[in-house]
Amino acid sequence: MAGIPNFATAPIAGSSVLGSTADTSYTAPTHTVTLVTAASVTVASCVTNSTQLVTVASGGFPAVLPGFQVIGTGITPGTTVLAILGNNLILSLVATAGGTVTLTFAPNGIKIEEIDFAGTGVTVAGVCQLFLYDGTTYHAWFSQLVTVVTPSTTLAPFFQAQYFTNLEIPYGWSLVATSWVANQLLNVVAFGAAY
Repeated sequence: MAGIPNFATAPIAGSSVLGSTADTSYTAPTHTVTLVTAASVTVASCVTNSTQLVTVASGGFPAVLPGFQVIGTGITPGTTVLAILGNNLILSLVATAGGTVTLTFAPNGIKIEEIDFAGTGVTVAGVCQLFLYDGTTYHAWFSQLVTVVTPSTTLAPFFQAQYFTNLEIPYGWSLVATSWVANQLLNVVAFGAAY
């Protein structure tokens, strides 16, 4: 792993209710919902001055964390974020030019530590399939069995939490879910952080 997730700084919580159409493909699902994508952040009006310091007038660097890759005019390839303090950011390498530029900050990925499968009504027997999606190909990753539960004042809805130590979503990839049963009343929630 290239960095260490910082859960206290920028938690990721992806949540989605599954679709109304059943989908039983392990290789080419057509009715998926995206829980989370490891995507970049763009910040406009960044001032570089041929040093390691980058500043913005206001608003800081939202959703940017130390360790993120920095891409833009006057930035040496391989440069990462060392530290952020308000409207100031410190680069790992000196900027090669000075000026006002738009910079892109790319995480190495997202580490997911928990996925909750929560019934939102009567659930039916089925499978919730999770995939890692690279933008072209779906990679079947995890199957969660869902049981029949009819919630009432004495019975809580279906709930299952799964914990992971090895689920890292690379930059540009997504975690998606689908159901083998149409109209499954199930909410899928992913918890983790970018690094």
